[in-house]
Amino acid sequence: MLSIETFDATLAKAKQDNDLKIKTVLESLKSHKLDARSIQTDAIVIEPHYWNRNSSDNPAPPKLTHYTVRRNVIVALKDVSKFETILAAALESGANYVQDITFKSSALRKHRDQARSMAIRAAKEKATALAGELGMKVGKPFTITENGGNYFPTYRSSGRGNALMNAQISVASDVPAAEVVQGTFAPGQISIEANVSVVFELQ
Repeated sequence: MLSIETFDATLAKAKQDNDLKIKTVLESLKSHKLDARSIQTDAIVIEPHYWNRNSSDNPAPPKLTHYTVRRNVIVALKDVSKFETILAAALESGANYVQDITFKSSALRKHRDQARSMAIRAAKEKATALAGELGMKVGKPFTITENGGNYFPTYRSSGRGNALMNAQISVASDVPAAEVVQGTFAPGQISIEANVSVVFELQ
């Protein structure tokens, strides 16, 4: 997310300057053949600034000094090899700040499912090892819960066991990012985490 910020003693001039810079930044982004759906502007923010001249010797109301006008441009970039080029173009064309840069996987659902499956297997392995130390075996799962309040189907015990074991575990699946090392830009890997809690019967 990029920010374009302008300021002036009058609100009209500050907004006019901001509008011109926004237009220039958008034209620069579009010139790099970005999909129009990948570029979004958010609401405009206007802030008046005051200088407080009030003192015990000279009481006076705050004086308006200038206005700041700020607007953000959000860019979703699918081809990360263009990252540095696009960022440089946006800054050169008028963007003042880089507020936030986030890397995500386009196959997020697939990797989340994979991480969840890994967590379930790891929970069972952990429960089996702990139960073995007690001379017991792991039976059917009693409940399976994913963190964040998302619940999986609950399985009830068969009544053969008389104890329960809770195995809570978190695993991360590392998703390789694009193989791009460009200047000072190296995206590396994206870590997708799953955390599950499984309660097993002990037999």
